Amino acid sequence: MTSALSLRRVLAVAVAVVACSPLAAQKQPTTSAPTPVLLPELRGTVNSQVSDLNDFNVIVGTMWDAADVGTAVAWVPSGSGWRIDVLGSGQHPAGPFPAAVNNLGEILLNRADGLDRRASVRMANGKEFVLPIPAVAFNATSTSAVAIDNNGMVLGSARSRPDPATETSMSQPVVWVRNGDEWSAVLLDKFCYNNGTASVRCEYTDISRQGGWIAGDMAREASNGWWGLAARAIIDAAGTVGEFLPIGNDASILSDPAAPPLSAAFVVNARGECAGYFMECAPGSNECTSQPAFWDDGSNMTLLRTNQPFVNQVAARANGINDAGDVVGWATFTKGATQEKAAAWWRDKAQPPVKLGFPKPYQTAEATAINNKGLAAGTARESSGRPHAIAWRLK
Repeated sequence: MTSALSLRRVLAVAVAVVACSPLAAQKQPTTSAPTPVLLPELRGTVNSQVSDLNDFNVIVGTMWDAADVGTAVAWVPSGSGWRIDVLGSGQHPAGPFPAAVNNLGEILLNRADGLDRRASVRMANGKEFVLPIPAVAFNATSTSAVAIDNNGMVLGSARSRPDPATETSMSQPVVWVRNGDEWSAVLLDKFCYNNGTASVRCEYTDISRQGGWIAGDMAREASNGWWGLAARAIIDAAGTVGEFLPIGNDASILSDPAAPPLSAAFVVNARGECAGYFMECAPGSNECTSQPAFWDDGSNMTLLRTNQPFVNQVAARANGINDAGDVVGWATFTKGATQEKAAAWWRDKAQPPVKLGFPKPYQTAEATAINNKGLAAGTARESSGRPHAIAWRLK
């Protein structure tokens, strides 16, 4: 991964969000407040955070103790609540850290392996399979994974160790295709388009849980990072990606890599709907505002409503999407004469988001994921910044 790409990722996380797909029938806002539930923690935990959840309400995440040792866990439904299954531990930031869980109960873990990291799949029966390092043009020593679909296809990357002189590393996007209890690596195009003057980098951030879609963005390097446009494509069972192009746009418009509009998709659902960010101005310019939005499965974009516009500030972010097109993340809500950051649920794209509350003493919250059964999960934070894993029953 180059330092420019790292900068872009930092800046991209500091902006809001966008989503992509066709709207089903408009849904009315909920009439009652969704119920927040603090997830249980292991004894000695000082920090717990959620990574993902599946349609069986299994939630995965990480807990840290006062010594900064991280423990990977799964919160498994039990009675009216959840029990904790421990998946492994390691000194922060060595891991292991769960990245995702599919409907088969298979969990992605990113574990330390000496100086490197290795992505693995923990099966529902507790067995764990380390994903192979693919043969690439550079000396890849590490793998990391970000998403797994219900067929066991894994999205991630292979990378080299950082160069001591430049502190940069090389990376290559990969999907691992499952065959029984084994996985084979399929390299994805990194520079996947050439407009005659420079190559455009394709960045893949998510695959749909049901399989069939992959999303991310097409980007070119500017002086202040990599910037581009949200993109998606069909991906088949063999890991072959179809035409990966900006949604509703031709890649040739990327002649100026930092020219607005700018966007990226972070997550995608079974209908090809996605979530990411949208910027109408060049990053770093005065009065630059980024907004969450929604793209349908054609090329139509709808900006997700926020409660008020912000200038040079992040007002909202979308982190998760389900197959009904519900989007969750966080937004800034008005509370009397003040404002607060709270988890947000965009149930109706034409309306401001539904606020997902949190109990005292927590003062902010962010939703990370939403499933198809009416559950969202994320993190609430105290005034000190201490996070605690939380879930919301939306139905």
